[in-house]
Amino acid sequence: LPFRLHLPTHSPMAFANVDPLPVVPAPAKVWASPWQGAPASLATVTSTSFVYPGGFSREEGRAIPSSSSRAPAVQAEVPSTARSQGNSEVGIATQALALLVSAAGAGLAGRIAHGRRRRRWLVARQAQGRVVRPPPPPWMNPTAKIIDVTPSRKPPAPAPSQDATLYVHPATLAVENALPSDSLRTLCRVLASASGTIAPAADNPDRTRRPIMDATLTIRSLLRFCELRHTADDDLQEGDVAGKCGAGLRVLLKKSREYQQEVIAALDSRVDDVLRMIRAFYDQAELTNKYSSFFRSVIERAIPEILSRKNEPLPRLISFLEPYGEVQLSFLYEAAKAGTLKARFQELEPDQLLEVTERWAQKARADKMAVVRANQAREVVRSVAGLNFYLAPQQRAEWLALALWGAVLEMTPEVEVLEDRIRQGALTRNDPVEMIEIAELMGKVPGLSDDMFNLLQQPIREAFIEAGSARAGQALAALTFSGISQEKQKDAPRPERTRKRILKLKKGEEAPRTPNPLHRRIKKPEPEKPPLPTEGLSRLLVNACQDFAKSAPMKEFENVLGQWAATGFKNTACKKVAMGFLLRRLQLDADPEEDNPPLARGAVARAGTHLVRLNVPGHTLSYLVEWLLSQPAGWVSEQAYPQTEQDRAQTKTASDEERVAKEERTAKCAFVERALMLLSHLWPDSEAPGEDSAGSQEVSLPRLSDADAALRLVGPGAEDSATPREADLAADRLCQRLVAQLPVDNLVLEAEFALRGWRRSQEAQPLQALVAPFLLQSAEVCARGGAPAADPAKGDLARAVSLLTQAMSQKELGLQAAEWVLAPFAGAEEADVSKAVSLVSSACALGGAPEATVSDACARWLSGGCQPGDFGVSFARSALAAWERDGVRGEGLEQLRKAHLWLQGQHEEVVAVLPTAAGDQLKAAVDGIDALMGAVDGEAPALPLLNRAREGVLREVGPVGAAAMADAVATAWAAAMPGLSPAQAASHFDLWWQGLESSAVMIDQLTSSSIAELQWRLNVKLQATFSGKTPIGAQAPAWRLEGIRKVPWFASEALVQETFRDDPAGLKKYSWKPHRGSGFLGSKLAKEQAQEKTGGRCVFCGSDHKLQPRFFWPQELGGTDLVSNLTVACELCSEFHDKLGSKRWAEALNQEPEDAAQVWWQAQKKASVQAMDMLTGSTIG
Repeated sequence: LPFRLHLPTHSPMAFANVDPLPVVPAPAKVWASPWQGAPASLATVTSTSFVYPGGFSREEGRAIPSSSSRAPAVQAEVPSTARSQGNSEVGIATQALALLVSAAGAGLAGRIAHGRRRRRWLVARQAQGRVVRPPPPPWMNPTAKIIDVTPSRKPPAPAPSQDATLYVHPATLAVENALPSDSLRTLCRVLASASGTIAPAADNPDRTRRPIMDATLTIRSLLRFCELRHTADDDLQEGDVAGKCGAGLRVLLKKSREYQQEVIAALDSRVDDVLRMIRAFYDQAELTNKYSSFFRSVIERAIPEILSRKNEPLPRLISFLEPYGEVQLSFLYEAAKAGTLKARFQELEPDQLLEVTERWAQKARADKMAVVRANQAREVVRSVAGLNFYLAPQQRAEWLALALWGAVLEMTPEVEVLEDRIRQGALTRNDPVEMIEIAELMGKVPGLSDDMFNLLQQPIREAFIEAGSARAGQALAALTFSGISQEKQKDAPRPERTRKRILKLKKGEEAPRTPNPLHRRIKKPEPEKPPLPTEGLSRLLVNACQDFAKSAPMKEFENVLGQWAATGFKNTACKKVAMGFLLRRLQLDADPEEDNPPLARGAVARAGTHLVRLNVPGHTLSYLVEWLLSQPAGWVSEQAYPQTEQDRAQTKTASDEERVAKEERTAKCAFVERALMLLSHLWPDSEAPGEDSAGSQEVSLPRLSDADAALRLVGPGAEDSATPREADLAADRLCQRLVAQLPVDNLVLEAEFALRGWRRSQEAQPLQALVAPFLLQSAEVCARGGAPAADPAKGDLARAVSLLTQAMSQKELGLQAAEWVLAPFAGAEEADVSKAVSLVSSACALGGAPEATVSDACARWLSGGCQPGDFGVSFARSALAAWERDGVRGEGLEQLRKAHLWLQGQHEEVVAVLPTAAGDQLKAAVDGIDALMGAVDGEAPALPLLNRAREGVLREVGPVGAAAMADAVATAWAAAMPGLSPAQAASHFDLWWQGLESSAVMIDQLTSSSIAELQWRLNVKLQATFSGKTPIGAQAPAWRLEGIRKVPWFASEALVQETFRDDPAGLKKYSWKPHRGSGFLGSKLAKEQAQEKTGGRCVFCGSDHKLQPRFFWPQELGGTDLVSNLTVACELCSEFHDKLGSKRWAEALNQEPEDAAQVWWQAQKKASVQAMDMLTGSTIG
């Protein structure tokens, strides 16, 4: 490299040619920049130091930086003999010459040493294959004069010719000679000395050391060893491995690991050689464990090719791979993933495979392997558990429990409980109910693999066959499928309104600085939860339903659908299976060549009804209705959506056809749903097909309105037909069951004859009008004692006769009994209805209900459709209408109070037997009347209760009733909230009741006006008390003394005695504590904002002593927790308010201003007299 010396051109020491000089010792002191006069810095070195140009010193290999590193030259100290020449010209010249020689020598010596170090550095860089020239130092000026003093170098030696001699190491030559031999011991001994590297020949210019065994020789040696091992030529004994042969093996494996990529490339397509290697080292556990990474890399790449070959038995491979550690697990994983275990099932040895799989599963469960390997173990466990091995019941239970572990992503407490149940034999006892329950619980485990459900299909099928259709039906009927809904989920509820976080600081603390939003840490999104195994569970249940439907009777299948409908079953696939089952059974029944037992038509009708309740479209079940009524295909469409030729001609365009198709589908759905429900009454549950059960006592009968619709749906029937329809026979039996409920025999025959005639003629007269006279006649006969009392258990008609008999005997009837009596009279003749209503009204009046109100409720309920459970709501509406009609404050109020008491005593018993929706409506009606009567009696109703009542029966209250209700509610609220004006409360309540104002706005307006009203009253009291006696703008006093107790300044002595009647002298321990509130009410922000609203004064007395925030509108009455509902009161007024109650405290606040002034000045006068008496007594003493 060029050797450069940089000197400034303006320096007198610049020279042209300087020969390289050796490093010379430097004096004890060295200065930089000698041409600048005074030295810039000083670096002290020892006498053994050497000075280099470039501004740094080196001492014993350690660099000492100097501040003169940017100096262009270094000047050595001049000897003292040179400085003693005086001022003569000769002395000056001598001194300059000595200085010049010293500086040049020192600089060149440093440059030479620096060049040597640089050349050594470049040689090292060249050995690495690259040369990087460092940048010039910063003190080198590009415009300076450059002097090249580069020494000459010898040219590189020429490359060796083609016929040059090649030098081979003896160890390499020995390995080459041992490879063709058949002695494995010789090969191993030679390999023991083949490790390490060799130096190049003396005349070789390339001085790089070479290994004794290269990649090619290593691969050849490895293949030769694997070829000879465990063959007839294998002369390697067991004891040889511990000696030199073992060292040779270690050298071979070490070199193979060193050239791992080359070995993998060489063995990539040579599966036979990989198999030989597996067999060669399977008995060397120590070596395979030490070099496991090499074996894993080579063998795992060849596993797919090994599995594709069938010449090697799987048990032998599994056994050979055991010393290779996780390679065996990888082999099993690939075999399970590719389906090789199932395809080559006959080759497997169950004991070996189960033992190996269980060992890997135990390691994975003990967290002794990586997550990836643990997942591979799970896959192997699932695959092995699915093989059709014959296992004992307990062993099968153990493996199913282990398969459950392999099917989940992580073990949770729920999964552990499920695993314990499986391990205890829940899936091996062949109980379908328990097995289906386990399957449904497994369906609620997130991330569960579908393979687990595949394992359960065969055991469940066998359990269904062994347990029978009855037990299998119980298992399917117990399904809910509620945890995993396949249908559209409802919208998630909106989150509740979050409260503002209030920062509470202690005294002396500073608020923390608001962090910069740009610097905040971004929160990582939470990982999504694994999905539920919906598809696997659905497929399992569908297969179970198909297995059940193959041999189950229709009755069992109908029970299963009934339970599904009651629990809200969600699996759509199972519903399709049920529809297919019904269609197939109907086709078999219609086939005359098949000898099948007759189907239970009632079960078919009820099954169709259950499917409708399970949200199956009704138009898809039209074939059931046509089969039950023995009608041809298309009959349902004609009945549900009749069309004339003119209507068909008008549907010309595609949009018209689509509209008509939609209307027809909607009409068919409604018709089929109604028809299936009605036809289920023709064939009761306890009636066997072909039997006459007219006298059966266990058959549930429909209401008269439903029986009327069912008989009209069947039609009159053909009298001259030789083979009547099943529907006609069922209709005749239904008529017999209806009239059999009458207790009088003569009336039974007469009613049956009339009923058959009505059915044949299909008159427009409803069935109720035909039956009602027979009910009244039977009740009269029973009341006179001419016949035994009717049995209410026979049906609705028998129960109505029994209750009518009680009413005629002047016995009390309740709310539910009144509805039961009136139900058969819906649609009857006016005279019969009036007689029944009169009997019911007089019987209910015996229990305390207003007779006129009951009569009006009966008429209202009969005209409103006679909905079950709606009679109580009709009674509540009638009571409110009578209250408005008869007077809201006189007789009408007394009648409403009586009706309210009677309804309160009856509704709880009725709600217990009603459906949920009807019971909720009745309860809401009773709560509305409770709120109204509570307001009339002075009890403040809460806003939520009034809101529910507004949506219920109170919604129909007229203007008179609404005004009376507003006055009652406003008066009750004014008594509960001191300062609230009844007039303003009534005005805002009227707006809120009409929906013109929200609850929050009403509370805000009334709170603001009430606080202003209290402040105005306080100012009037202060003006009347302190006018002319205090300066303008004086505030109210904090308190006054009544005995030894502090009380508000305007509280009279009587009010104080009433408040503290338990402790008139104030001698008891003071136990009352102010209500500080919690949450927002107890925060500092609430107190500040409340004081800001009232000017920092108590809203009752004007004091600023111990103020506490409180809600003006109590939260138990529906008050909000907003700032608009806040007010502030002192501790004394709060105590009086809590002890006296809101109503009495409001009366105390409404006292006349003159009375407040008199109370204050009387107290001051009394205090002055006491003070004078004290002074007089002390003077005399």
